[in-house]
Amino acid sequence: LYLPVNQPDAVNCRINDSLDEFLWANEQYHVVKDKLPPMEPKGYFTDYLGVQAARAIVANKHNPFFMYLAFTAVHTPNQALKSDYDALSAHANMTHCDKVYAAMIIALDRAIGKVLNALAEAGVSDNTLVVFTSDNGQ
Repeated sequence: LYLPVNQPDAVNCRINDSLDEFLWANEQYHVVKDKLPPMEPKGYFTDYLGVQAARAIVANKHNPFFMYLAFTAVHTPNQALKSDYDALSAHANMTHCDKVYAAMIIALDRAIGKVLNALAEAGVSDNTLVVFTSDNGQ
C-alpha cells in the first residue's frame, strides 16, 4: 500500500480483478528490510522513496555509487494522495480510478524530480547515468 487504507490523505481505487482484490485484502502499509521488524514510513510511499533516494545521493556524493530505485508506482493497489487527486479536479470527464492513477503519476514525477534535483545539488549530475525504464506497468 502507498498509505494506510483509512488515512484521511488517502484516495483509494479498487479495481474489480482478482489480483487487486488479493492485494487490498493482504497488503499492509510498511517496509521490510532484512530481518528487522516492519517499519511504517512517514507519508505517501512514493514520496518516501524519493526522499530516501535523495538522502542516499547526498550521503554518497563523494564516492562512486550505484542506486537501483524501483518505485512501486504506478501499480495496484491504486492509492493517491488527496492533494494530488484534488489537483485534478478540473478534469471532470475522468473516472474516479483514472484520477487516482493520474494522481499517482503526479507523485511519481515529484519523487523523480527530487532524485534529479539531489543529483544536481550534489554536483554529480554531469557524471551520473540515469536510466528510466518500466516493466509492463498496469
